[in-house]
This record gives sequence, C-alpha cells and structure tokens, in this order.
Amino acid sequence: MYLRSGPPIGGFRTHTPPPSIRPRLPVLRTPDRSPGEDFPSGEAYWVVCSDREVSRTVGAFHLSKWYLDCVSEEGTAVVGYFARLRWRSLGLEYAAALVAPEDGAPRQVHALRSLRPPALSGGVCTWRCEAVGVQAEWRALDAPVRRELLRTPAGSIRWTLHQPRSEAHIRLAGDLLPGPGEIRGLGYVEELELTMPPWQLPFDVLLWGRFLSATDALVWIRWEKGENPAATRRQFVLLNGVPVDGAVVEPDRVLVAAAGASFGAGPGHGGTPSAELRLSAGRPLREGPLAASVFSAVPGLVSLLPRRFRDAHESKRLTRGLFGASAGWAIHEVVRW
Repeated sequence: MYLRSGPPIGGFRTHTPPPSIRPRLPVLRTPDRSPGEDFPSGEAYWVVCSDREVSRTVGAFHLSKWYLDCVSEEGTAVVGYFARLRWRSLGLEYAAALVAPEDGAPRQVHALRSLRPPALSGGVCTWRCEAVGVQAEWRALDAPVRRELLRTPAGSIRWTLHQPRSEAHIRLAGDLLPGPGEIRGLGYVEELELTMPPWQLPFDVLLWGRFLSATDALVWIRWEKGENPAATRRQFVLLNGVPVDGAVVEPDRVLVAAAGASFGAGPGHGGTPSAELRLSAGRPLREGPLAASVFSAVPGLVSLLPRRFRDAHESKRLTRGLFGASAGWAIHEVVRW
C-alpha cells in the first residue's frame, strides 16, 4: 500500500514500508487509494515512510484539545470540542458539538474531515466549523491564564485558559436547537496540550468543572490514583483568574476559603471570606463509557487503546448553583479509567 500523509503531520512523501516496521504500524483503515494520493484533511490515515522518518514519528504522542462552551440563562448548553492528535502513525482531527436544550435530551454530532480549528484574535475567539454546523463567537470578560500542570520524563500537560469567562453567541445549523437555532450566554474556552498518552498519566480519576456567573468565574481540576488517592492527589483552583490554595474539591461540592477573596462581588471588591458551590445531580450532558461516546467516532481507535483505558467512564453534568451570593451555571465532570 502506498499512501501520502495529510496535513496534520505534514507532508511525508509516499514510501513502501520496510519489513522491519510493518508490524509496528497500526491499521486504522486501508482505503483504496492511488500512489501519492492525499487523504482528506482530518481523516485518520497511515503515515507510511522510511526507517529514518519512522524514528521521528512512531511512538511520539501529541494531543491538542480545545473545549468551548456556552450556557444560556435559561439553561440551554452547547459544548464544542476540537482536537488534533499525532500518535505513532496516526494523524487525526476531530470536532464535535454537544447540544442540550433546556427542556430536551442532549444530542451530539461529530466530524473527522473538512474541519476548522478555533481562532483567537485579541480578546475574541471564533469557531466556524461547518462540518458540525457551528458558527460561534466568544468575547472575553476575564484575562487568560496559562499553567503547566504536569511535567515528567514521559511528557507534560500544558493548560491554557483562553477565556475563563466570556460573552458567547452560538448559531447551530439544522435542527440541533429548536426555534431560531442560536443561544447567547456566558461561555468558557480552554486548550489542553498533552505530550504523553492519557493512559500513562499518574492518575486515573479526574474531576473538572467551571462555574460562571455575572461576577465570578470558578474553575477547578483535581486528579488522583484511585488506589492511593491521598498520596497522589493534586488540584488546581482558580477564582477570577487567581489561584486559590486550600480549596476543597469533591464530586458534589467545591469549597473555597481565602481571606479577602470576593464572592458575588466580582474581582477587587470586598466579600465574605469563604463560599461553597453545591453540585447537585443536575442534568446529565454525557454519561457512560468514552469508548461509546468519543472514541467510537474514529473507526479502529478503540482497538489501539490499552484495555484499562477502553473502560474509561465519563459523567458530565450541568447544574444551576449558588456560589456565595453569585448565581450561575456549572458544567462539571468526573472521569475514571
């Protein structure tokens, strides 16, 4: 088979795979294509290359994942995902839109080709991805935050919170939303960059969430190993862009206690020294194994994953809550693998 790689990995010419590497190249799909023919952008594909080129690509892992959301005051939620993955001989782009009307069941659409990534210009993020029917804009209300959450010999996690809180406007094509097919509300935009496979991370339980109101943006991450949570736990909590020490992060609540912090009054104003966000059951946005909801979008990908990671389970929910005197919406999740 002779193929030429698509744009995500970047233009390797076609070669006959040497016998020494054929067993190490995972087969995701083998379409009938002519020598030298390009794959469509975003489609899973082979990189068939020389021994020297294989040494640069096989085994390397790089994932860039965007998460973008908006919740209207009434409780309609739209979550967007855009990801680029390079791993072994695989190059992949992925986009999805998860839509949860205030009075309806969540629906998700995804695509693997003809994709456009989100674009940043000043304090504005735009995403126009016809493949999933999204035209959206986020205008930042708060400054961005950048953190390296983890660095090990195996790789790192870099987190860029482009917009902890923003004014968002999303239009959706088709019948994903009733009525005019658009929502406005507070939004959130982040980008995560991993240079190590998720199943090599030093944790197997992840708690993540964000709460937005007219005055506050609360963001939290907690991870740990399920077999030894106390010794492996790490957490990162930001309130209005400022790191908060000593917070309590649990699946059903986030408690922040910080002298002089402001809750419900916005940054720079006086307020109570502590506040708790209760995360009730809320409404499910996505519940179940990732193999069925995310990984299944890419034919053959599940078979490449370690068995333990194939069983990863996600519970993502939308909850109306109070944080001090500040009322807003929280999107939060627990992922276990």
